Amino acid sequence: MCTQDLKKVGAIIEHPAIYPNLTAYENLEVLTVLLNIAWIVKLS
Repeated sequence: MCTQDLKKVGAIIEHPAIYPNLTAYENLEVLTVLLNIAWIVKLS
């Protein structure tokens, strides 16, 4: 596969990877840890 082919690929997620017992905020925290993404919170 080349880059142009990869741009045409899509995905349908039937069951999102979330934990139903956690809040949306807590799910985002878990996701950022798993993906090693910096977690920034802005409060207005």
